[in-house]
Order: sequence, then structure tokens, then C-alpha cells
Amino acid sequence: MTIDWQKFLTIVGVGLLAGFVLRIMMRSFVVFEIFLLLLIVCALFASIKRTKKKRQPRRRPRAIPKEPTPVEAMLLGLVKLNIQVRTDLPRDIIEKCEPVIDTLRELIPVINGDYPGSELTLMVNATARSYLPDLINEYAGLNEEARASRRQGLVEALELLSVRLTEIAWIVHEKKESEFDAQAKFLKVKFFNNMDAH
Repeated sequence: MTIDWQKFLTIVGVGLLAGFVLRIMMRSFVVFEIFLLLLIVCALFASIKRTKKKRQPRRRPRAIPKEPTPVEAMLLGLVKLNIQVRTDLPRDIIEKCEPVIDTLRELIPVINGDYPGSELTLMVNATARSYLPDLINEYAGLNEEARASRRQGLVEALELLSVRLTEIAWIVHEKKESEFDAQAKFLKVKFFNNMDAH
């Protein structure tokens, strides 16, 4: 709280003038003193500035970035891999690699949603998380001479993977669960060399 002195003195001045007029009319000094005391108290209350707390604008809590789900993380990884492929690899390899990435991007949400924990789901996830990125990164890290000698092997691996993933996408779409184990075993043996791909 603060006092507005200009307002206080204005009220007191006007009050004194009115008090003198009242004293002359009533010819009583006691009435004038009481009037003067009331005037000062009223002037004081009228001139006090009440400082209101400024309302702080309500802060919205910051949204905490949500950790991506495993499926979202795999899809994001595939997008990054696709960008890397377009940046680091020649056109013919891009044309072999992008259908594999596209099939995985369509297959992963469906297979993880409908068949979480199945061996086939685990193998498809491992293909997206490790096998395909490792295959591409290994090739991209080679010099031109080494790339030339490994090009045919990469193309064949990508073509075979594309065919298998297309078949897997079809059996998942058709809900042919009886074929899941055979496809999972094929992926594990052919692309993971009997390693634990989980």
C-alpha cells in the first residue's frame, strides 16, 4: 500500500476550507476539531493506493516430449535410413532399397498391433532395427573399389528381402498364422545366420 500524497493534500485542503466555513457558521471550535479529525482520517483512507498483485499470466505446463513407442522408433529409424540411402547410395541401389523400406513401414505397425511377441514379429522388427540398417551402413562405408565388388551381393540381398517381406505382408494381411513360423525361420536363417535377432 502507498499513499497518493497529491490526493491526500487536495482532500485536506478542500476539507479545511469547508471546515472554516462550518466553524464560522456554527461558531464552535470543538465541532471544527472533530470535523478536522474526521477529514484527515477520510482523506488518508481515500488517498491510499491499494497495489494489487499483478496477475501473472497462467503458465501452461510445458509438454514433456513423449518417448516414442518401439514401433514409432522403428518407423523413425526407417525414415532416417531412407534419407541416408537417398544421400549416400547410387540410383540402382536406391531403387532396390526403397521398396524394402516401404514394405517395412507398412508392415511394422500392423504386425506389432495384431501379433505382438510372435516370432515373425520379432524377426520383422529385427530386420528393421538391425539387419537392414547394418547392411546399408556397411555398404555405404566402403570405398568405390570395395563397393563395386560387393554391389551384386547387396542387390541380391535386397531383392530377396523385398520378396520375403512382400510375402510376409500378404500372409499377415490374410491372417495366415500357420505360415508365420516358416517365414520367421527363413528370415532368421537367411539374414541373421542363426544369431539371436531379438
